[in-house]
Amino acid sequence: MAAVCLVAALAGCTPPSQKALEDGSSLLAAGKTAEALVQLQDARKRIEGHPNLKTNLVVVGKLYNQLGLAHQTLSRSAIDDDAKSDHRTKAGIFYGKTIEQNPPLAIQQYAYQNRAWLYLEAVEWEKAAEDLGSLLHITENQGSTNNVFQYWLEKGTAEFGAGR
Repeated sequence: MAAVCLVAALAGCTPPSQKALEDGSSLLAAGKTAEALVQLQDARKRIEGHPNLKTNLVVVGKLYNQLGLAHQTLSRSAIDDDAKSDHRTKAGIFYGKTIEQNPPLAIQQYAYQNRAWLYLEAVEWEKAAEDLGSLLHITENQGSTNNVFQYWLEKGTAEFGAGR
């Protein structure tokens, strides 16, 4: 019984910045991208304004990657070309911010992979090949073989599209 009370007490103590990030991530995973973006933008405002969280590489890396993914997903469903382009631009910026923060390897891998896919979707072969090359470099340097074959295939596709 004490454990139930402790869990109930702690559930109400989640900081608003963390709750907004978690809610946004959950909505994004559930396919509710527009709602997720609202939560993630709220999380961004709160996290970037927090003296400790704004320097936490895991939190900021996850936030920017999730914002990039939300914009990339919205670009796919945008009807007019301006909205599609705007979301792609914002997605690229957020993936770039994720990478610039130098977060833990797993977050960097997601950011490079997501941005490479963004470039593939936009038929920007050179940029996709560059990001896939960076992804392969950081993955292989860590001794990980997870997904390496897939990354090589994607890089080959991008290089073929780029005429290399």
